[in-house]
Amino acid sequence: MVYTSRPVTESISKLVFQNSFGSCIGFCNSSIELKDQKLIFVSEDNQGEQGPITCEFELSNEQWQNIQTNLNKEDFVLLDAVIGCPDCADGGASTVDVEFTDGTTKKVTFEFGNPPAEIKDYATMLQFLLDGANNCEDVIEEEVDDCDKSVIVSNEFFNAFTASPIEGVSIVGNCMLVTFSLLSTQDPLEDVVLV
Repeated sequence: MVYTSRPVTESISKLVFQNSFGSCIGFCNSSIELKDQKLIFVSEDNQGEQGPITCEFELSNEQWQNIQTNLNKEDFVLLDAVIGCPDCADGGASTVDVEFTDGTTKKVTFEFGNPPAEIKDYATMLQFLLDGANNCEDVIEEEVDDCDKSVIVSNEFFNAFTASPIEGVSIVGNCMLVTFSLLSTQDPLEDVVLV
């Protein structure tokens, strides 16, 4: 089906977000598939010398709703299939591939790190999800008292990225949510020490 400028009322049934680097050696192609309130991460070796790394995570209701509602579907379906010069000079390419509940699909590929303005915030959110799942053995899930469940990262992984700047802080109920450029964490307020 070819979309025109009419409203898109269908929900997202499946979404794949992928980064790829054609001239890279090693695990240079990573993707997340979002479907049935699950996130499946896959990283593949360009030379095919090693099998893919895969892991699966449950998405919270809030995360799934964000995936459904934060995409401006009307703008997205009207974008060109290829924008800019993806993976030119091994700069990398990113792809957002969406299947809607009526079976129609839309795929947009653009230069890595340079999403079109119409989906910039959405692509940033997808990149954040991919980055959070990028090292399967370092991503762990655990309950945090009464706070909403989120992706929590092991100490080793977090310490490797201590220079990650804080992008935002908010208080939700009795939790403090801190969003870094690389990851997000939640802590009960009684455990938060402000320096």
